[in-house]
Amino acid sequence: MKNNKFRIIVEITISILIVIGLVIIGFNVIRPSGIDEEATKNLINNLNDKLLNGASAEEIKQLTGIPEINPLSLLTGPDSFVALKPSEEVELANNLTEYVTLQTQLVKNVEEKIRTNFTYTVEEETDNTENYVVYKVTLKSYYQIAYLLDLQELQKQLLALDQSPESLEIKKYKAKVVAMKILDEKLDEYVNDDEYSIANVYEYKNDKEKTIASLSAYLSILQGLNYHDKIIMEQYEQNRVERIASYITSAKQNNIIKENVLDL
Repeated sequence: MKNNKFRIIVEITISILIVIGLVIIGFNVIRPSGIDEEATKNLINNLNDKLLNGASAEEIKQLTGIPEINPLSLLTGPDSFVALKPSEEVELANNLTEYVTLQTQLVKNVEEKIRTNFTYTVEEETDNTENYVVYKVTLKSYYQIAYLLDLQELQKQLLALDQSPESLEIKKYKAKVVAMKILDEKLDEYVNDDEYSIANVYEYKNDKEKTIASLSAYLSILQGLNYHDKIIMEQYEQNRVERIASYITSAKQNNIIKENVLDL
């Protein structure tokens, strides 16, 4: 009887050891060595924080390793498309101080919408491989890409209406500021009430360039590139040219802009 009990105990112990061994093997397979999951989650959190709170393009480069940062990819900060402005020397030489002052306030309004309409969670996916780990970011952000496309179309149409002899670069800057002024009263139209998006960030064990490319794609998704809301797809995309033309007409009628469209 004692021998039977001893054999049963040994068999149970061996079974437990086998299960533990299999778990350890499985853990090593789905979590590639050389990848620090917690550090990557912290990187994503840090990246979101910097993008929302005015980091420069250089700061984002240093954090992510992305070699070139497109101003259109930045949510906020001095190097974002909406915040870019001429040098002080160019400003003074071309009487642009009024434009720069107005732009500063308009940028604050846009950035406030972006910050207050951003929520996200980061979790590690379970379908990892030996070569990479996937981090799923569930997020809800401002429809910034729709705003930027409208802004660029406004800038383009305002430039087409202007006949001044100024240089193209000066006129492009003025047109951007005037376009921001027109859209300032429409910022709530780009608020995302309830549409969530999924962004997968891939960290590769032995391919830093692929990891950097994944982070670069993540910047675009933060701006709303991955949304499929019907209103955004139809109202903001298909009818953009006609809609923007109506914005300019309405802005003139309501004295938001002057008859010489690039004047303040």
